[in-house]
Amino acid sequence: QNSVLPEVHVDGDQIGQAVAELLLNAIQSKPKTAVSIAARLDQERARLVITVTDDGLGMDGHTLSHAMDPFFSAKRAGRRVGLGLARARQYAVGHDGGIELRGSPDRGTVATLTIGLDPADAFADRGSVGSRGGWGGHSGTQLVAGAGGSSATSDSP
Repeated sequence: QNSVLPEVHVDGDQIGQAVAELLLNAIQSKPKTAVSIAARLDQERARLVITVTDDGLGMDGHTLSHAMDPFFSAKRAGRRVGLGLARARQYAVGHDGGIELRGSPDRGTVATLTIGLDPADAFADRGSVGSRGGWGGHSGTQLVAGAGGSSATSDSP
């Protein structure tokens, strides 16, 4: 299996915020050891898959089924407004992807963010996804992440 990920052009602000929200939730779950993040290419489904795993408090069935509902929070009132995961899901959907949560109480949570890739470009000889002038037809900052690291570019004036 090839461990080199292709370059992926995304809205860096949106995907950065989505990943940050997943990491923040994992850190706030009071993990016993550490929080891990991994990225892999799902060539079969033409997706970049980013997984955030923790071994913290986890989520019960009710929390899992409502975690991405706007204004839902399992935290005590007054802590946060409960928009983080709902917003992260919208950003993922805007990139032809989604977010999946799995977990159970006291066993931690696995949050999986997927980002759609253009199959024609994702597996080209150079292994990079071509720029589409921004995802969803809009322009702005794009995060380019690949085996050589990541960089942000802007096509705004």
